[in-house]
Parts: sequence; C-alpha cells; structure tokens
Amino acid sequence: MSGDLSPPTNTGLVVVVAALAAAATVAALQLIPGRVTAAGSGGGAKVPEVVGMSVDQARLAAENAGLILQEMGAVHDPLVAEGKVAKQVPLAGQQVQPGSGLAVTLSRGPEAISVPELAGLEIPQAVERLITAGLRAGATREAAKEGIPDGQLIGSVPAAGTPARAGDRIDLVVAARPDASAPAPGRRPAVKAAGGSVTVPKITGIRLRWATGRLSALGLTVGRVTYSSDEDHMEGYILRQSPPPGTPVPRGSAVDVTVNQTN
Repeated sequence: MSGDLSPPTNTGLVVVVAALAAAATVAALQLIPGRVTAAGSGGGAKVPEVVGMSVDQARLAAENAGLILQEMGAVHDPLVAEGKVAKQVPLAGQQVQPGSGLAVTLSRGPEAISVPELAGLEIPQAVERLITAGLRAGATREAAKEGIPDGQLIGSVPAAGTPARAGDRIDLVVAARPDASAPAPGRRPAVKAAGGSVTVPKITGIRLRWATGRLSALGLTVGRVTYSSDEDHMEGYILRQSPPPGTPVPRGSAVDVTVNQTN
C-alpha cells in the first residue's frame, strides 16, 4: 500500500509541554529578587530607592521601574518609622531584568526597651549595662542614703523598668555621704590641696572604670558621660574631660567625660 501507516508519535505534545514549562520557569525566575543583569547589558530595569517609603509609595516606584513589589515581613528598626520600608533587595541602583521582584522588609519601629536595674552597681558597671541595653548614660546625680557605700548607685532617672527608646540617656543617681569630710570605710582619705580644694587629675586615655577610681581617691566624681566616635583611639577610652587636668576644684566636684564609642 502506498499510504503511510506509521504509528502516531507524541513529538508535538512533548514540544508543547516543554515550551510551557520553559515559559513558567522564566516567569517564576522574573519574580525572584536579586536577579542582577550584567553591567552595561541592554534592557535592564534600574532598581529604585524605596527605603523609608510607605508600602504604597514603594509599590508605585517599583511599578514605574517595571518591577513587582514583594513584602517580606517586618523587623524592628530604630532609624525607620513603623510601617515604612526598612530594607530592600536588590539594592537601589542595580540593574535587573524587567518584571523581577523587588523584595522589601517593613519596619516595626524601635524595639521596646526597659531601663535596666542599676541600683547596687558602680558607675562603670552601670554604663556598660546601659550600653548593652541600647541606652546611654546621662548626668550623674548625688543623693544621700544611709547604709549605701559612697559612689554606689541607688537608682536612675527614669527608674528601672521604665519604657525607653534606643539611644535614650539615663541619669545615674549615686549615693553620697551626708558628711563629705569623713572618708568612706575602706577608702583612702582624699588628697587635698590648699584651701580645701583638689586638683583635677588627667583621666583622658584611660577607661571610664579606671578614671572613676582615680577621681574617687581625690574626692571627685564622674559627671556627665557623653560619647563620641574616634577611630584613631581605642573603644571605651576617655577622649576628653572637663575641667581639664590641673584645675583646682572643690572636693566633691564632678568631672565630665567624653568616651570613645566607635560601634
């Protein structure tokens, strides 16, 4: 017989299925954030800067760039207001394939912080505890309280347990003897200069805890503790002091310090 009696094949069906699978794969890959195109390649979409925007603003910016916004949850961020975009992937300025996903993480705002318990600590320990909690030491106040060694903390302002925001300054309330002329038990008498005053020692270039002991030995206290960043000096060391070394001051005076905090 001259007719073609070969059995039918599935070649056409296989081709169609393969084409559909390839199209689905391409579509899926386009929604994966971070598919950055090679530098200088044509047809790429430039990722816009959406950090700090609301979701609606970020979605509009993504659509204008030919991208699809994808929300990827939320995190606490002390620098970005609640509900705004805190992070984005890919980063702004990168070139990606049109239709790719722009993944964003929203901010829950600063994480809730409570002022830690500082009573019973000495100033250096209290400062370290505040830093660990994301807070900073403010001014040092004195208050007389029977049975508490001179120089030991009896509390803070605001008090322990009070809600605070990251970076807030917490004042330290330090016990002071009602009779400042009597040396505390176990402490050397202060070295006095003429006229009932003492000379401020040099405390720059040392850690705060060491400076506290040096000042206490002279009947002085640590005053306001501020922070500055100087990468040329070691973390936690005192950069500046006020009054400067050699200044005569009344016994019981406070010396303000600036501590290096590079992180």
